[in-house]
Amino acid sequence: MKTISLYGTLMLFLCVFSFYSCKDDDQTPQFEFTPESLNQTVWKGNIADPTYNGEVGINFETKDAGVINCVDPENPEYTIVEGFTYEIKGKYIYFKNSIILKSQPWSLIEISKNQMILKYNLVDIKPQYQSTLELTRID
Repeated sequence: MKTISLYGTLMLFLCVFSFYSCKDDDQTPQFEFTPESLNQTVWKGNIADPTYNGEVGINFETKDAGVINCVDPENPEYTIVEGFTYEIKGKYIYFKNSIILKSQPWSLIEISKNQMILKYNLVDIKPQYQSTLELTRID
């Protein structure tokens, strides 16, 4: 009788820990695409664009303004530093006052805490007129 009670207790113990270990701890919280989440972050990556292809650095200094830095396509010895303002509406980000980051909406394709992919001009059926901005967070 003691053996049955011992086995029953052991089985109850195993069942409790088995169900407890099924808890969904592996899910990481999603990185939100908001001005608050981009505020005071620095990103580095590449832009593929009909007019410019190359490495860029973007500093979102505040919840609505930032700075972009890239190599001058006409003279690679120099860099272009340009201030911009931005606004986020859903999965679109609008950059204003920037020649490099055009003022039409960039569509968020993918985002995580450390990586972001944006595309511009997705409505154009010719891929050569679309732009892609792939960024990795460095701060």
